[in-house]
Amino acid sequence: MPSEEVAEYHHQLTFEIERLLPAVARLEEEAIHQFRLCVKRLRSFYQWAETLDPEFSAKEKAAQVRALFKAAGRVRDAQVQRRLASHWQESTRISLDGYLNHLGELESEHGAPLREACHGFPEDVLSRRRQEVSDLLEGAASQDLPSALDKHLKMLVERLHEMTGQEGGGKAHSGDDDPHRVRILTKRIRYASEAALSAHLEEAGLKALIESMKALHDPLGDWHDRRVASRFAQKYLESGPPEAEGERLKLFVQSMKEEEGGFLDAFRENWQAFVKSSRDAILTSS
Repeated sequence: MPSEEVAEYHHQLTFEIERLLPAVARLEEEAIHQFRLCVKRLRSFYQWAETLDPEFSAKEKAAQVRALFKAAGRVRDAQVQRRLASHWQESTRISLDGYLNHLGELESEHGAPLREACHGFPEDVLSRRRQEVSDLLEGAASQDLPSALDKHLKMLVERLHEMTGQEGGGKAHSGDDDPHRVRILTKRIRYASEAALSAHLEEAGLKALIESMKALHDPLGDWHDRRVASRFAQKYLESGPPEAEGERLKLFVQSMKEEEGGFLDAFRENWQAFVKSSRDAILTSS
């Protein structure tokens, strides 16, 4: 039954979060990355579940794991920025050693509260969520779950069109934060599509939608990383590093800013391809 398979999709996410927590507490970079992906998928699932029953509060159900997500995000930011700066140093052979040391200190600073949060995470939270989701879907078994997921996805895709503008050059590029909001929504659509696959919605259309969303949010993710890199570096410059180090870091900031535009251009190109590939027919119920 679709309800059982949709519930299993949710349960596997929670089991994976539980499995990853010890490695997250050790600040393992890949574990933190995978943990945050699982939480994003979980939140997307709860947002859909709330449409089935308004008393199922997505915000409330994700609250405790969301606190871990935020703590992990601060460590993740430092890790990503250190990787970007290290790669730039290697490719240009211009030393950023002082800045890299600073990023390592930031990772350690943010790592302490993350470890504490992992160790203090209630053991029964996710098992209770599994039972609550099973009960919700069992109670909704008389409803057409595939149609409910399909309707939810179409609403999200329509919101994406409204946010970006039909040609992909409107609101998504009117301010510094708008592309990041578009990225968040495209990920939400992707993760909702993955959940919909478990309910036996039309597989080819969903896989095409997932690939389209990846093509949109990947360049926006690279854009966001470069924008954050500029902010991190500018803040470090304000702390007054030695003059020579500051001049080298300014070259890094300039490089990051130059790369931002290229990633936005890639997004625009992929957006045009998405619009062309059938706005209305990409989702159909089985």
